[in-house]
Amino acid sequence: IQLLYVGLSLPVLTILLATDGETAETQTRMRGENITVECKFNFSENPILFCKENCEGENILINTTENRADNGRYSTLYDSNYTSASLHVSISDLKRSDSGRYRCGLGKNRTRYHEFHLDVTEGEFLS
Repeated sequence: IQLLYVGLSLPVLTILLATDGETAETQTRMRGENITVECKFNFSENPILFCKENCEGENILINTTENRADNGRYSTLYDSNYTSASLHVSISDLKRSDSGRYRCGLGKNRTRYHEFHLDVTEGEFLS
């Protein structure tokens, strides 16, 4: 049996996410890649929140009222008009520990958000 390591690299991925009870997508990416996810809303509000898992403590990656924010490997870019808003959340240099559930949202009450799941792998082996 011969194993071949496949290492395809996609520098940026943009997806539309589930909201309001729809099933969130799972995205699989390899360690070392970057990911950018677009969260679309039909309203505009502050603050901006990007978080992992339970969205508490150190799992709050970015919580800001600024249109652009950076926190280490995490960043957000927010664009809005009177009827809609678009929030791009990014993670650079993905690590296996980045795997999990993420939320991006607007507003103080945290009830309106988009959710996605990220699975970071070492790569695929084909036989």
